[in-house]
Amino acid sequence: MSLDLAPLNILIGANGAGKSNFISFFTLSTICRRIVRAIQRVAPYFHDFISSRKTRQAGRWMGNECPRRNA
Repeated sequence: MSLDLAPLNILIGANGAGKSNFISFFTLSTICRRIVRAIQRVAPYFHDFISSRKTRQAGRWMGNECPRRNA
């Protein structure tokens, strides 16, 4: 199934037909896409943080160190 949307779309239907849910779907999908992009941006640093914790005392950072991916 596919749905071609124009720049401006008008939803018409009875009360309880799902117009608001249809719009909420696009809001939710936009939020999920932003979350995935944010995770993808920090994932390399998170991996380095987790792997470097084994070498740190009690898993704490010493000084002003910041986990960085070796470029």
